[in-house]
Amino acid sequence: MKGPLVAGHDTLPWFYVDVEAVPLSGLLTLTDPDLLQHMTVMRLVPGDAVVLVSEAPDGPQLCQCQIRQLDRRQATVEVTAVLPVPEALPINLTLVCALIKQSHWDWVLQKLTELGVAKIVPLQARRSVVQAGRDAAKKHQRWCSIVRHAGQQSQQARRPELSDVLPDVQTFVDSLAQAQTSPSNQWVAVARRQGTVQVAAVPLHQAVAQLPQAAALTVAVGPEGGWTDDEISAMVAGGFLPVWFGPSVMRSETAAVYV
Repeated sequence: MKGPLVAGHDTLPWFYVDVEAVPLSGLLTLTDPDLLQHMTVMRLVPGDAVVLVSEAPDGPQLCQCQIRQLDRRQATVEVTAVLPVPEALPINLTLVCALIKQSHWDWVLQKLTELGVAKIVPLQARRSVVQAGRDAAKKHQRWCSIVRHAGQQSQQARRPELSDVLPDVQTFVDSLAQAQTSPSNQWVAVARRQGTVQVAAVPLHQAVAQLPQAAALTVAVGPEGGWTDDEISAMVAGGFLPVWFGPSVMRSETAAVYV
């Protein structure tokens, strides 16, 4: 490695690279079109410093690099310093989010990424206005791009894992059972009164107080019209604790980031 650590390196632009490890000696050639486009948009030139984030099997790797060569086809960089990796959140948080309108959904993906959520699970709820449909794969690719850009902008060393869209609540509950996931820290956000059923929900502050340190937590947030009674029943039967977020009627996107 050559060159000094740039003062204020936390202000440098971050880029995710699809390699398990950035070579600490020699040059690395980058050809990802999306990365090159962003470097061009940011008017980066040879000599500029950037931070590359790679996802190694044992955790993320952060390297400060200097651009040696840059054009529309490729960029060549050299590592000048290895940077410390910020600690992960004390709670490994998975958000199960029912699909909502596209503009609101894009916002949710951005904010959950910025907040450091570990995993995002899109779910086709009974009352979801938006349907994944035949172009589900295309939508998922677009969502991954949103998560990637939000993570780079907010300097997240760990991007959220974005799962495929699950077709319904029962499929989701069954997948947890097959994975033998512990139900001890699984919440479903509900209204005080769910349809015609009075839900015995725990207030959010009480549920948070009962969480152990370094816990893994899964929270399911419903669509604009809320969960159906059957969906609530399926999740409760699967070990989910109904949690009440408060007297205010929240939009789905607000509830997702409120956690």
